[in-house]
Amino acid sequence: MKMWLPVALAAISMSGCGGWSTVPMPGGVAYSDNGQYLPPQAGPGLVADPQAAIPDVPEPIGFKPLVDRSHRSSSSAGRHVKYWYQGQADSAEVQLFYRRQLPKDGWHFVNVQHPADGSTVLRYTKGREALRVRLNQTHAVTTLVLTIEPKRPVVRAVP
Repeated sequence: MKMWLPVALAAISMSGCGGWSTVPMPGGVAYSDNGQYLPPQAGPGLVADPQAAIPDVPEPIGFKPLVDRSHRSSSSAGRHVKYWYQGQADSAEVQLFYRRQLPKDGWHFVNVQHPADGSTVLRYTKGREALRVRLNQTHAVTTLVLTIEPKRPVVRAVP
């Protein structure tokens, strides 16, 4: 029996019944849900793309848009934007990117939420608009959803 056969059988048995793992590892090859190559981060820290789709909401270089899920409109009340992106970066680093970048564009931090689905939501306001930055990391890929809507009026209870 050739020497490589036991090694190959051991590797297959270690990979589990489902065959070889296709889970991207940090710094490895990863693709977005719509098949776009997601380049690994080149160095420490994320950098804002100078050609962001939303002028006052930066997006990190290397994040790819999921155009089929994204939409934008406006009304007399303001903008209605929901843009989806995916990139190969740690969710905590993307949070730090937005905590540093958004105030430069006039956005004021409101709070951070951690819904039951495991995502993180950063909430901001600017004038009459509200911004939600939703982050969800699966293996090495972070999904980013930017939502801008008119602020909802605050209803106060009358004593």
